[in-house]
Amino acid sequence: MKLTSVLLALFGAEAVLANPVVLVPRDSRAAKRAFQRKTSPPIPIADGNVSLDSVEGNDTAQVSYSSNWAGAVLIGSGYKSVVGTIKVPTPKTPSGGSSSTTYSASAWVGIDGDTCQTAILQTGIDFNVRGSSVSFDAWYEWYPDYAYTFSGFAVSAGDSIRMTATATSTSAGSVKIENLTTGKSVSHSFSGESDMLCETNAEWIVEDFSSGGSLVPFANFGTVTFTGASATTGSGTVGVSGAQIFDIKQGNTVHTDCSVSGSSTVTCNLTLSVQHTGALRSSVRKSEAHNGNCLNLGDERTWVLEGVVNLIAGKTELDLTIGMGKQPDTARSQNLNRLASIDAAGAYGSGLAIHGLLTFIKV
Repeated sequence: MKLTSVLLALFGAEAVLANPVVLVPRDSRAAKRAFQRKTSPPIPIADGNVSLDSVEGNDTAQVSYSSNWAGAVLIGSGYKSVVGTIKVPTPKTPSGGSSSTTYSASAWVGIDGDTCQTAILQTGIDFNVRGSSVSFDAWYEWYPDYAYTFSGFAVSAGDSIRMTATATSTSAGSVKIENLTTGKSVSHSFSGESDMLCETNAEWIVEDFSSGGSLVPFANFGTVTFTGASATTGSGTVGVSGAQIFDIKQGNTVHTDCSVSGSSTVTCNLTLSVQHTGALRSSVRKSEAHNGNCLNLGDERTWVLEGVVNLIAGKTELDLTIGMGKQPDTARSQNLNRLASIDAAGAYGSGLAIHGLLTFIKV
């Protein structure tokens, strides 16, 4: 049976969000996995909880928020195949997590499941971490039937994995996973499926899937990038430009920052949140010097930045708790030892430069 997927709409200044979308969680704890389906409309964020003045990087794409899906979705017609390649990440226990808890995430490609919810043809890789142990599973599924694990197919962190889902009709198709690092591949064919595809969505997704009726503890996946991402229709091959962007938001925390670059790349990063007291008038803008987002801090406000920062270039993970008051430079200096791995201590003037999407939460 299937878990409810709840989309959360963000109503911030200058923010325009997409139409309601129901997303599909998936249980990967066993070779045969059943789900409970339950549809809910978007739930607006209460006034004053979250405000996003502007986010640079997805200038041409609207962003929707979901409890479980992050990535990019094409909405159109006649999608026959979808393909994408990832480098398998090394999952980590999130900051403050327990070494006795299993944390998981999944990366997959698929056809349908967004605007069409009668069926999904999908295949992907789960990555799990428990203490110092990591594991990976390759799987395939024609939702709402069970999902199955490809047995005996080895996947390791750092492997280059190409995933392909192909619909030969609305009730038949195939999936293939290729480990380009080892040269091995697995595939599965479907036929005579009673739940029909609409062929109206093609997607590249990082997911916090469900198990036992609830979302699994979400792993720190760092970054997942789909390269060579494209879909095929009856008219030819299309790229990901103009795709609908999804980010995972649970409670008042945005966990991912996904974007599309060029015509064939979808990137999802783990993110952090910004909490503050005082007026809600600051904005997020592009900082060319730091190749990230820059938060402008007003002198009259008190800010607290907390969370995990993944610096892609430096491959550094930091736990941050930074107080920003009337004199940001003073507060920055007091935390210099914790920010040393961020370029120029991560701050200049009244700005703090970090990587990732910022969530403003009134506390």
